[in-house]
Amino acid sequence: MFPEALYNILLPDAARKALSNFGCNLTIRHLIGCFNASFVMSILADAEQNLERRYTMRQAGIDLDAVEKRVCRLYGLKPDDLYGRGRQKTLAEARSLFCFWAVRELGMAQTALAERFSLTGPAISYAVRRGQRIAREKGHKLLEKG
Repeated sequence: MFPEALYNILLPDAARKALSNFGCNLTIRHLIGCFNASFVMSILADAEQNLERRYTMRQAGIDLDAVEKRVCRLYGLKPDDLYGRGRQKTLAEARSLFCFWAVRELGMAQTALAERFSLTGPAISYAVRRGQRIAREKGHKLLEKG
């Protein structure tokens, strides 16, 4: 009934192993028993949508370089500008949008972005949220229609 990939997203191996050390062997049925079934189903549906979106991005050839090019084109920047220091509004917006798309659309780890930009994890987390707001307010889409 439930794809194994969705179960692994909801309860990854490390969590299952840690719980099994205490004698707990959880399955999807256990999770549904612990929570409202509609809540679990909505979590699984969201996870499935995320997987489908990431698959669509891969199929379209969207990778980190493509995100970088898209952001630079939107803001009229060079890639070096994106990774340089500075707090100008345009640059901060571009970095935030890049972080949002890299994390939410491609599934990149925030720690990898933190290293890439020489920032802290919380700074990247904040940038992702800010990038989400910017994308929504300005109508920016990673995949151009046309």
